[in-house]
Amino acid sequence: MNRSRMMLAVAAVWLSLGAATAATAAPVRFYQGEDSWYVVSGGAVVYSLFAPDGADGVRTYGQDPDAPAVFTRIKAQAPKSFRRLAVGLEPTEDCSEERTSNAAGVAGWSFSCRCTILADLPPAPTTTPANAVAAKPSTPAKPATPPPPVAVATAPVAKPVATPPAAPPRVTASAPVVASTAVAVQAPPAADGAQALNADIIARNEGVEARNRAAQAKYDAQVAEFERQKKASQDAYAAQVKAHEAEVAEVERRRLKELADWQARVKACQSGDRSQCAQ
Repeated sequence: MNRSRMMLAVAAVWLSLGAATAATAAPVRFYQGEDSWYVVSGGAVVYSLFAPDGADGVRTYGQDPDAPAVFTRIKAQAPKSFRRLAVGLEPTEDCSEERTSNAAGVAGWSFSCRCTILADLPPAPTTTPANAVAAKPSTPAKPATPPPPVAVATAPVAKPVATPPAAPPRVTASAPVVASTAVAVQAPPAADGAQALNADIIARNEGVEARNRAAQAKYDAQVAEFERQKKASQDAYAAQVKAHEAEVAEVERRRLKELADWQARVKACQSGDRSQCAQ
């Protein structure tokens, strides 16, 4: 954080010296995208958003309805943009608009607000950030154990109906949310202080990219483990169903055998063999 503030201070000193020797020199823009940039001036950061002209040169305000709405968006966006660089900004009411062009040379209007560089970075918000890497997938529940087969009495009974085991619950893994990273646009040639500041910002952007890649790799590993556990659960359930069906088939086989034996005893009894009759 101290290094970032130091680089901003160096850029501010360079701009002050440049203004003293060449009053007509344009401020150095540090682009975060074609339509967003900032300028270090007088120990503060002037953060700007750009809105291109509409058809036939009609003035527009980008995604906002008017200039005050653009200034409100700048005051919310500027501190967030610099927080990831460990630099704290406090927006002021010093906002303005002017005719200009963006990094691609498109004509339009820039809307700018001056922000004070804070001595200490404000505490991070307590809410969960958008780039928060997502949580580890839960272990899928085991399928219910198949019920025991119905016992068959000595006397013939109706054909038993086996109750199939409940299907295993379906589990889905949540998708990761990867943090967005601002795309740095090549800034115009500047003095050593501004170049060093740009290099520092680029290095921090690359650090964010590396953390995002690590978070994605961790998530992919979690998903692979989740799929392995889900397959193991499904295989165990299939084995339980197979064993249950085999047991039901054996129960039916014994029932049919007992029914045949009983019918044979009834026929023998009716034929005069009293030993086969019920006692």
